[in-house]
Amino acid sequence: MRSKTIYVCMYFLLTSVMGHSQTNKIFLRLNNNSIKFQVYRASLYVIGENKVTDPKFLIVVTKKTSDVKKLKEISREDWLAALNNPKYDWAANLLLYEMYKKDATAFEVVKTREQWLDGHKKTDVEFWQNELK
Repeated sequence: MRSKTIYVCMYFLLTSVMGHSQTNKIFLRLNNNSIKFQVYRASLYVIGENKVTDPKFLIVVTKKTSDVKKLKEISREDWLAALNNPKYDWAANLLLYEMYKKDATAFEVVKTREQWLDGHKKTDVEFWQNELK
């Protein structure tokens, strides 16, 4: 019985480390120093009779096609950890804006991490804490 408990504990430890390893690999490539993005204006979009979406600004991050699936698999806890890590916070926020198609009007003015830290990080992190499931 004791050896079975040890094996179960080792399994959970290894799967936990492997998950963080995958997350770390993505953020090693897509970090605050390397992230490249553009802001695009999306126009009105008709979604049905008498239903139209408002125009908004969207973020598009330059990344590998293979990263898209991996980004969707990152846990809420790992996203929040990245948002609170000074090496990854800016990159994580931009990736979340893109994934959730969140209106990025502020990024017409906010072009750097330093500008984001000055007045937007706190609001964005609070938003993601509530939004991420």
